Amino acid sequence: SVPPSATDEFLKIVKGLDADIVKMGIASTSLLGLFAAANNKKIIVTKLAEKGEIRKLKDIFPEVIIPEANYTALGNLISMNDHGAVCAPQLAREIGSVGIKVASSDLVGSSLYANNRAFLAHPDASDAELGAIKKALKIDGGKGTVNFGDPMVSSGIIGNKNGMIVGNMTTGPEMNRIDEIFILD
Repeated sequence: SVPPSATDEFLKIVKGLDADIVKMGIASTSLLGLFAAANNKKIIVTKLAEKGEIRKLKDIFPEVIIPEANYTALGNLISMNDHGAVCAPQLAREIGSVGIKVASSDLVGSSLYANNRAFLAHPDASDAELGAIKKALKIDGGKGTVNFGDPMVSSGIIGNKNGMIVGNMTTGPEMNRIDEIFILD
């Protein structure tokens, strides 16, 4: 999914991932990544999502989960792939996920980008946190940054099994680290 405001230039770039593109909003906004976390099987979306948006999501995902928790920025709190999910400890029970912190922060979804191949975590993530991520998501990964040193790595990466798109301020050394971790072709 992409926001309704996505430009033709952005859509052209995203089409390079060979993914179905659906224009939509969540909670009447363009902030899709803020209000939801998803993998190929399910999406966990804020209870602020409107009924029409939820119907559209049910057409895309086999499973749509709407937690009752008073947290709305779920994309900041959850990271998932098709093998598992990790989330802020306060959400673990409700969404049936492993509750962890990344870089001692509850902002797991912001501090971690994961797909089915690997993960990139906040540079201050501890070895214990990296181990918990590896175990829960059943993938290897490492630490790094995007967009000229931004440690909140999910803010600067989108991708799937066909490739990745990173923010335009991502430096050569950051790209090398991303390539090393995800073994991009």
